[in-house]
Amino acid sequence: MAVLIYSLCLSTALCCAAILVRAFMRTRRPLLMWASLCFLCLALNEAVVIIDLYFVPEESLRIVRSSLGLTAGLLMLIGLIFPARGSSR
Repeated sequence: MAVLIYSLCLSTALCCAAILVRAFMRTRRPLLMWASLCFLCLALNEAVVIIDLYFVPEESLRIVRSSLGLTAGLLMLIGLIFPARGSSR
């Protein structure tokens, strides 16, 4: 049952990333790029969770999972802190 929940989280993150990439390709807004990179890292994080818990339970991938989550948060933070050049702010 838990693998189903993790798989749904993975598919949701991939769908969000795909929608954000498509919107970025249309509008070229930098925040959309950073958000799509964030969701790609979150999708990778969920994939590593599934691999860690179900395919290689004897190995711990906690460091990889944590670094992917941290990277996702940092990518979103970068997109929010540093506005695009030439913006109205």
